[in-house]
Amino acid sequence: MMIRITGIVLVCLVATLALWFLALRLEDGGERRIVGGFETIRLLTAAGDFEATAKIDTGADSSSIDADFARRIGLEVKYSRRKAILTSQGLQRRPTAPVTFLLAGESRKSLFTVTERGGLSARVLIGKRDLEGLVVDPGREFLTTPGSPAKRWPITATLRNLAARPENKGLLIFPMLGSLVVVLRLVGGITTYGIFAPTIIAFTLLELGIWPGTLLYLLLVSLGIGVNFSLLRKFKLPHVAEIALLIFFLVAALVGISVLEQDFLPPVSDVFFPVVITSHLIERATKTAEDHRMLDALALLFRTLIVAILLAMAGTFLLTMHAATLWFCFMASILAAVAAGKYTGLRLSEPLRFRLLRRGK
Repeated sequence: MMIRITGIVLVCLVATLALWFLALRLEDGGERRIVGGFETIRLLTAAGDFEATAKIDTGADSSSIDADFARRIGLEVKYSRRKAILTSQGLQRRPTAPVTFLLAGESRKSLFTVTERGGLSARVLIGKRDLEGLVVDPGREFLTTPGSPAKRWPITATLRNLAARPENKGLLIFPMLGSLVVVLRLVGGITTYGIFAPTIIAFTLLELGIWPGTLLYLLLVSLGIGVNFSLLRKFKLPHVAEIALLIFFLVAALVGISVLEQDFLPPVSDVFFPVVITSHLIERATKTAEDHRMLDALALLFRTLIVAILLAMAGTFLLTMHAATLWFCFMASILAAVAAGKYTGLRLSEPLRFRLLRRGK
């Protein structure tokens, strides 16, 4: 048994080092290119290729494009998927558009915000999220041409595409957060309603903001438990029917909140799984309250939400990492899950629980 565990650890360690070496190569991509304060980019759309002058702004977090220009070149503007942007006029929620563009010979994919830029110096602004791997010299202009996408070794290109964009980083971060839940449960002794529930809630908190999202979940869960106890349980329906009716109620509640708070409701793809998980949480909390005590159910819900908040904070930090570091953390999280699974010692929360029991005696 010990030999097999040692072999697993060694394989994971070798894979980590190999993947880190590959990530370092794709992170550098050779000599870093220098771009100026303004550059010519090529936008690749269904209607064709269009060149435009773009302002390179490291002070802006995300990229943006002029609304009229976006319509003329055939970009698909998504008014249902808005993004919160902090501007000099305050917080704005702008529509977005998926964009593929060439900058300095590299093809990049991003989610641009769409706004009015008619009176500004350039119809396109490239923010720091889309400048990874580039060095910006703001005192110079037009140092590169759009060119053609640089050819890369297929595996490094795949790894770079997965880890370069925040949207794709979520694919890597999801199992890493799940591994963190495993460590918290098996080593820390912090119980939650499963692994996926706090992980999916954490992703929703990343989308809505940690504290606004936390308040939303508290509101939905509180309303859901109240409706389940006061109304649904009186019909004595099977659990699957109760969950289905809870989903109806949660969607209606979200729509009602969006009416009160304009543009609050996220896209369906972003709320589908959170709504299902929230319904499942409410149903399990209700069953726990019936089998044990309401206090036990609320305590488990509270721990699940606290863990989700910790995961959201960890996810926020992971989103800022470069590709090499993120891939290293990805492989290290595998080792952490294996080590936690083989951990047979005392849970970190148990000494405190035993101390409280001794005091009670």
